[in-house]
Amino acid sequence: MRLARRRALVAVSVVVSLAAPAPAPGNGGTLRLARVPAGPYLVSVWTQPDPARVGQLDVSVAIMKPDSGEAVLDAMATAHARPPTSGGPTSAPRALERGGGGNRLLYHGLVDVPARGRWDISVRVQGPAGSGETSFAVDVRGGLPPLWAFVIGAIALAAAVIAWGRRPRGNRGARVAALGIALTLALAAAPHDAAAFDPARYRPGTIGGVAREGPSGTGLIVRADVPIRTTVAYSAVFRPFASDSHRVVVAWAKAMGLAPVDDHFQRELRVDEDRTTYWLPVQETVAERMTAELRTGERLELFVIYIGHVDGRPVLLINAFSNGGGER
Repeated sequence: MRLARRRALVAVSVVVSLAAPAPAPGNGGTLRLARVPAGPYLVSVWTQPDPARVGQLDVSVAIMKPDSGEAVLDAMATAHARPPTSGGPTSAPRALERGGGGNRLLYHGLVDVPARGRWDISVRVQGPAGSGETSFAVDVRGGLPPLWAFVIGAIALAAAVIAWGRRPRGNRGARVAALGIALTLALAAAPHDAAAFDPARYRPGTIGGVAREGPSGTGLIVRADVPIRTTVAYSAVFRPFASDSHRVVVAWAKAMGLAPVDDHFQRELRVDEDRTTYWLPVQETVAERMTAELRTGERLELFVIYIGHVDGRPVLLINAFSNGGGER
């Protein structure tokens, strides 16, 4: 009996370790500002977690040249938080380290938000071209989310382990089955932070607008992703994944500290906008749904991210689409 209790305590400890949230790397999060001026630069800012909670806010900043959209890698950046009530203490400015979260294009750091309420987060940048500052508001909630699901799973696992230890030794199969069921229930009850497609992250825009902001010369430039949503007519015309697009995708994933993503793309969709033709790489799973569900000429909304230019041509990746029946 004592051995069974010890096993139960160990089982609860295992579930605690599985349910404890791991620190998230500074590779983005919720987009707060998209290409807003900060002195002579443009900046985009992401934060996590979402919703923000009392403690520390993970801040990631992309600094860009306004004429070419090229990432500025030799600047300095700081961030600090102003409290929700006037007269309260402002958090100390925190230096943001380039690549500190694993993404070499972003400046990353943690900002203290010690109380709940609506905080103003200020980001200041300084580089060879000068300095500037911008800010945004974020609602901070109190404490951690409830862990009742985890507690129920831990109790269920502990009870099963005790029962397992009290069964006759000869019934090994039943004991293993009981433990397996308990582990399944406990892991299913533990909270998970699954990533999901968030259409709110994509701002209205046009492919041409992004193209005009990029460089016009030769060469390859990658950018911290700029998500936009744009309405076009479905052409139903695809071509194989172009080699120059492949180069940009590979370089972008490497610069962003991501696992290789080029295997997700096998073809590009022809998109016509304002009498200009663009070829956009599309995730293969999305392309398959397009060919199965859409009619030629049908109006649809594309959710795309701009990741860079190659030889003067913009490269935007299609992540999802909607034709009125929800995002896919």
